[in-house]
Amino acid sequence: VMRLLPDEIPTPEQISLPPQALKSYLEADNGLFLVCGATGSGKSTTIASMITARAARRREHVITFEDPIEYILPTDLPTLVTQREMGGDELDFGQSLRAALRQAPDVIMIGEIRDGETAEIALQASETGHVVIATMHTSSAAQTVQRFLKLVPSDRLENAMLSFADSMRMILCQQLLFDKEKQRRFAIHEIMFPYDSVTGMIRRGDFKRLDHELETGQTKGMQNFEQSLAAREFEGLKSSVRPPTGFSDHEVAEYLHQEAELISRSNHQEQPTTS
Repeated sequence: VMRLLPDEIPTPEQISLPPQALKSYLEADNGLFLVCGATGSGKSTTIASMITARAARRREHVITFEDPIEYILPTDLPTLVTQREMGGDELDFGQSLRAALRQAPDVIMIGEIRDGETAEIALQASETGHVVIATMHTSSAAQTVQRFLKLVPSDRLENAMLSFADSMRMILCQQLLFDKEKQRRFAIHEIMFPYDSVTGMIRRGDFKRLDHELETGQTKGMQNFEQSLAAREFEGLKSSVRPPTGFSDHEVAEYLHQEAELISRSNHQEQPTTS
């Protein structure tokens, strides 16, 4: 299948990544970061943008496990990046992840967490001093917590809940919407951080209250989709309904191109004039 994503990795600013989300990832020395959304919501682009932004600022070793590799990460940055394309063999995937832990990487990127073994290895790595960033095919932060823990076998679920509460640093979910009047796509985001109230609910399995915690957590940097949409509407973008199946690769690429053009135009207009 031919991928139609752009050759260049956009900056976080070009894809309107919330600053508090980027700051959390850039400053972390360990922990689990989950980037979530439907197919065609731009998850791969967001995660590549975040990794590149961190790689430009820190001297580290990043190992990625992808199926398939969707972006070639830069090699001219302070961070050493090792990209590995995995097949569909879950056993091989798990073995490769465990082997990676012995190579002392600072950051491990997992293309998508789909099974219990991968979920448990991600928790183990994030608890032992690694930054783990991964995607999941979920539609909200609360659903992500439940879906992640459902992957773990029931006899280890209680420990996984405690580990997840201790290791989670951020859950970022995103959707792409379409403004018919401006004929352009734009992103909205849901963000969850591990404040005591959130981690307490996860430890107790009180997942139904997580949505309310997001709604009332704006002063802590958290937000739900409705609040993110209100902020984008304040910027002049109008609400639209997201297609249930997400956008195609071509449409995601078009959205990224439009965002980059708008940022570039805005920066140009703000340049001081010289006399």
